[in-house]
Amino acid sequence: MVTILQIRSFIDEARHIDQQPELLPDEMQRIKQLALERLLINLGEATTRIPESEKNKFPDVPWRDISAFRNVLVHDYEGINATIIRDILDSDKLNIMLDAVNQLNPDIEQVRRSNR
Repeated sequence: MVTILQIRSFIDEARHIDQQPELLPDEMQRIKQLALERLLINLGEATTRIPESEKNKFPDVPWRDISAFRNVLVHDYEGINATIIRDILDSDKLNIMLDAVNQLNPDIEQVRRSNR
């Protein structure tokens, strides 16, 4: 699957999970939290595969912040709580990013790890 399509999918999945009822047992809230964290990790990783030339077309998207937050989720997971995830989902960052991604050609060549 192409990175652009993956990003759209990650955002859609995160929003779908986030919209599930709040009155779930504690175990379900934990599963929801972990699922949202994982989708944000995937989202952050996928953005690193978009060529810089394409990202530069959308300076309003906080590309570096998104990939940096992915690193926080992966490496500083003890410091992550539901409030931080909630703030991201409630902010306009995902909408700004989705608008930009929807304007990208889904067939753009992905940046490979060895080329970064």
